[in-house]
Amino acid sequence: MKLKVLTPLVAILATTLPIQASLLVYEGFDYADGAELFEGEDSSSTPLTPTYADGVAATTGINTIETSQGWMGNPGADVESGSLSYSDGTNSVVTTGNSARMNNARGLQYTASSALGGTGTGGTMYTSFLVDPGSKDGGAGNDEWKWNFQLRNPGGRHVQLGVGDAMTGVNNTDSNLYAELGATSFNSGVALSQNTNYFILIKSTYNGTGQLTDFDLWINPSDLTSEVGSGSANISETGLALGLNGLTGFSYEKNNINNTTSAAFDEIRQGTTWDSVAPVPEPSAFALLAGLGALSLIALRRRR
Repeated sequence: MKLKVLTPLVAILATTLPIQASLLVYEGFDYADGAELFEGEDSSSTPLTPTYADGVAATTGINTIETSQGWMGNPGADVESGSLSYSDGTNSVVTTGNSARMNNARGLQYTASSALGGTGTGGTMYTSFLVDPGSKDGGAGNDEWKWNFQLRNPGGRHVQLGVGDAMTGVNNTDSNLYAELGATSFNSGVALSQNTNYFILIKSTYNGTGQLTDFDLWINPSDLTSEVGSGSANISETGLALGLNGLTGFSYEKNNINNTTSAAFDEIRQGTTWDSVAPVPEPSAFALLAGLGALSLIALRRRR
């Protein structure tokens, strides 16, 4: 096979290789099955280090982890075997290890200000996570999932996601996912089903003082490989002026101890690009070589 046949094919192949995206923060809950996150900690005043109970570090870009509520038992979540999952029909989100299910009315707050500090003077950040909302409470007057996921700034939360009356002005029978931006809840129009996996992707933009100005949220994006390909966001708000000094991290909570099946979270990512937080499997070396071989044969046959 002549070099002048191979050269253009290698060039074409090189252009198909994915560019390494800028993933800044990651929590994949890749810990031992059945263990409890941060077992024994019961005070929100004591910061936790980003290590597991067995001493294994498993996070990226995290400075500290601490409890975000100070009541109702030990903090954290139980690690469950296997990851949550989502596919757009062609590609699936890359997942590893296990997931974490909330077990008490308490949450965990992750500070990653060192990794996310650039948003304090403006910029755009992407956040994604997988969630299984569990089952509805079912009690009288409490027919909702009581969980939430929050984006944090130095003054507290400036974004909260959830379902039911955990959100401002939302009744407890509403199954739609809402984004609470400041003191106002915005309806995604998408009802969540019980015991189902969802992939949530957020784009948050900050101005020169670190205020959140623009917010977009996709629920189960139709094209994991492209923001443009996924079309309009389920929630899109501009002209906001929330918080100061940028994004510092995230938290996730269960805020009702009566619900026997709580929300599970997995694959929490924060980065500067869509593909950093919506990673899909790279083509295998075998597939790439097979494609090169096929193209080479076609080129040789044409030369004959």
